[in-house]
Amino acid sequence: MSSGLCALLLAAALPAAAADNAVMDADFGRNGFVRVDSAQGDTAQDRAVGICPGPAGSQVLVGVRAESGMLTLARLLPDGSLDASYGVQGRVEYPIATPSGAPPRNLCLGDGRLDLAYTTPAGKIELLRIAASGQPDAAFGSGGRVGIDPAALPGSNSGFMTLRGADRGTGGEILLSGELGGSGIGDGRAALIRVNANGTLRDSRLLSGGTHAYGGYIAAAGYAPNGDLWIAGISRQDAGGNAGWCFTWFRQVLDGVNLAGDAVELGPVGPWVYSVHGGRMVRPGVMALGMHLYASAGGVKVPRLQILRATDSHEVELPLIAGYGEMAGSALNLVVMAGGERVMYAASLSGADGIYLARVNVGSDSTGDGLDAAFGRNGATVVAMPGQPPGCDAADVPMQWFARLSLWDDQPVFVGTVAADCQAASARDLLVGRISRVTDRIFRGDFGP
Repeated sequence: MSSGLCALLLAAALPAAAADNAVMDADFGRNGFVRVDSAQGDTAQDRAVGICPGPAGSQVLVGVRAESGMLTLARLLPDGSLDASYGVQGRVEYPIATPSGAPPRNLCLGDGRLDLAYTTPAGKIELLRIAASGQPDAAFGSGGRVGIDPAALPGSNSGFMTLRGADRGTGGEILLSGELGGSGIGDGRAALIRVNANGTLRDSRLLSGGTHAYGGYIAAAGYAPNGDLWIAGISRQDAGGNAGWCFTWFRQVLDGVNLAGDAVELGPVGPWVYSVHGGRMVRPGVMALGMHLYASAGGVKVPRLQILRATDSHEVELPLIAGYGEMAGSALNLVVMAGGERVMYAASLSGADGIYLARVNVGSDSTGDGLDAAFGRNGATVVAMPGQPPGCDAADVPMQWFARLSLWDDQPVFVGTVAADCQAASARDLLVGRISRVTDRIFRGDFGP
């Protein structure tokens, strides 16, 4: 964001208010939260990646030790305790190529099986399929791994790709999206790779020229009912005059068979900056994009949800919570709740002092879109790990960072990283938080569920 109004200065974060943990599931862990350390104990390198359903109501927590390239898997029982029958004392660990650039992405296959996608230090894309045992699935690729060289993609001019999104297609297909080349966010070419269910490369599409002449990246992909493939992300635009370079969201419609097509819908281009961090197909013909928006020069980063339909798009404003600052970093994720009528949005707050949650109704058209007032404080809230680690004083804050949002038997569950002691830089645990089912109940006049 090089010059003019788009070189925004962020306002200082407001003092932290008391978090609202009433939405947490009290039957899970400690007041809705569980801390998990790796088999090596607390380290400063541990960070959460995601969580996937396991057998018999369990969940498999996925983490990495970022600088040493170690994968950590932990299986949690429904009450949040470690499943001792999994690996060694509930954990499985083994080395992987050290993830580089954007955080790894996980895709759930069911019964504890999952795919992990990430960029290696050499800029290659690697897919790792993990079996229910926690070990690489030997039937997938070579020893459970598939490597993709971005330099070998048709039309490529770079050997480095930053992974921004991973989505399920049809029949087990994997849709990998991101940015090819570039020295900064949005400088490279938006890229999409389709991988068959068995790990073989199907095809790819690199965007350039026209709307994408100034660079960008793809953050989400999904199929519409007619078989078209919707891709969405950031397009770097010249706002003109003194505004400099700005980023805005885009959606492009591609032919689902051969990835041809150039029909593009572009968000506002001006002195504001949109930052797209992922999306989900909510139901056939409806996609939701999770975004941050720099609303004005000197303003703060605020949450937004863009709802895309075949014929229109609609931006839903999500409120900041009084007493807290802006959204932080690029950690943001959506989950589609049962029935495809609601979406939950989750992100870290600046200062790493809480996790922001909002729940949005997605109507049959834009008139039905909006915050679900039955959740939190009129649709949004902040939750935080209660209390402090032992030995901390009043000035110490149990720092926490959001990573991914998922579902645990239709209950929203988020994972992240939390300080293991008073000094956030010295040791970290993996964090799991589960939202209470009570927050999803709609009561009739007789108070029945």
